[in-house]
Amino acid sequence: QPFAAASIGQVHRARLGGREVAVKVQYPGIEDALRSDLKTFGTISRVGTIGTALDGRGLVDELRDRVLEECDYVQEADSQRRFAELFSTMPGARVPAVVSERSSRRVLTSELDPGQGFYPFCDQAPRQARDRAGEIIFRTCFDSLFRHSIYNADPHPGNYLFSPEGDVTFLDFGCIRRFDPKMIGAWKRVARSVLDDDRAAFRRHFPDLGFVGNPDKFHWDHQWGMMHYLYRPFMAKEPFTYTHEYVKESYTMLLFDNPNRFQQKMPPEWLFLNRLQWGLNSVLAHLGATAPWGEIWRAGIDAPSVPPPF
Repeated sequence: QPFAAASIGQVHRARLGGREVAVKVQYPGIEDALRSDLKTFGTISRVGTIGTALDGRGLVDELRDRVLEECDYVQEADSQRRFAELFSTMPGARVPAVVSERSSRRVLTSELDPGQGFYPFCDQAPRQARDRAGEIIFRTCFDSLFRHSIYNADPHPGNYLFSPEGDVTFLDFGCIRRFDPKMIGAWKRVARSVLDDDRAAFRRHFPDLGFVGNPDKFHWDHQWGMMHYLYRPFMAKEPFTYTHEYVKESYTMLLFDNPNRFQQKMPPEWLFLNRLQWGLNSVLAHLGATAPWGEIWRAGIDAPSVPPPF
């Protein structure tokens, strides 16, 4: 009987040479099913984006590439090892070791982590532990992005385990995205302009991210206000607490009250970055995490970009 579900498989407990391990087994036929579904979805999406500024084909290609990568557990095992190396320099973060001799393209065996699941931790852990956990998740995310131009694109609550003190074990490295450091550099310039409340610099740098279709028809006032809202945790003078109300209002500004929604472009590389940002905000809201996010964010955007150690 599995003790956990993965996105395209299920996870079993096992014992190997006296060690407790977790064995993730891929559902039979899931890759073929995904390919078929993605082909159908691609046709619908390309038709559905006609008349908008969205690149339907580019977005579907990005989705297909990331989803099908998750079907290769050999590649995921390699990413898990690499992120264990990357996170080894980040206090409080860890990644379970891969058991290579019991792993293959459809089976991934790792050491079993005894940590507590996300929702029980949110319900039972003291505030200090939840704040620490939120800060670790936030730091690892943006350290990976802003310093190394790489990240794990699946901030799902089931992909974290917690110690009583708030240390975090990260799971599931099937969906990894690398970026051109020039693109990350453009994001840093935009982020810096918002933190500095420099609207002229924002107007100059934001088009470099590829979201603006026709600059003359773009509603700059709304975009500037929305960026201030989204960056509120980073611009706060005091430690900021993530709440569900804050996350809900950000969805409203982006999806429902956004005058740019029909003409704003979506660069394919931002498809999973948006998933990361909204997913991360939701995780932090569930934790009710409080921290000086602005200090962490500023340190990230001011840090030099260097290649990841893999």
